[in-house]
Amino acid sequence: MVPREVTLAVLADELAVAGEWADDNGWQLDFEKDLLTLYASRGHPAGCGPLLLEGLCDGYRALPPAWRFVDPASRLPTPGTTPSRGQINGKSTILHSVGVICAHFSRTAYKQYAGGPHGNWESARGRP
Repeated sequence: MVPREVTLAVLADELAVAGEWADDNGWQLDFEKDLLTLYASRGHPAGCGPLLLEGLCDGYRALPPAWRFVDPASRLPTPGTTPSRGQINGKSTILHSVGVICAHFSRTAYKQYAGGPHGNWESARGRP
């Protein structure tokens, strides 16, 4: 596993750039250093209430963060706090199910790390 100090050093550089992007795109970023967790929040673009995206960054960069949309109060994934899942205009989205963002940049997609749907994927950095 990646030492906590290494993860924090890498994130220190990347969070500054991410913060600039967030400011330009209507997101607010909050990093909970003790939990190695990044929160990105904004109002839903379709007016459906708040969005809170959580990124668990332990083990970063050897492992991708575990990204999921969570309820702002409970910090748990729920159907009501996860944007539209399934297909849109006949094409699959990266939001397969509650608590799973199915993309290579999210640990929640990998079976070996988070019980996700993709047992045939390895992370970009290989196995830990």
